[in-house]
Amino acid sequence: TPYFITNYLFFYVLYTFAVILFWIGGYLIGQRFFTQTGFSTLLIFFFGWGHALIALAYLLAAFLNSKRAASVVGYSVALIGTLVAEIVCDFMYAEGTDQSISNTLPLPFLIYPQFTFT
Repeated sequence: TPYFITNYLFFYVLYTFAVILFWIGGYLIGQRFFTQTGFSTLLIFFFGWGHALIALAYLLAAFLNSKRAASVVGYSVALIGTLVAEIVCDFMYAEGTDQSISNTLPLPFLIYPQFTFT
């Protein structure tokens, strides 16, 4: 329907502006992620990750009826979800640590966007 297409495009445009700002900022301050990774690789990665984030937002919106609940769940997913993903990736699946289970994440973890980016 036009409603969903318009919202999807609007959110993707917002996401694109945020990525451009972070990309420029990261490159200017010399972060290795932005300076040592190829342009096309980053472009494909951010393109796919943006679609994954918007799809996750639509999935969560299907279960929420109020704006307040959506705000709480959205910020919780963004903050707590990223923190949990970072802890799991750093302590359970990091290379060169004594606690690591493996060097690669299991495929089901990669469905959740925060695990993919950490």
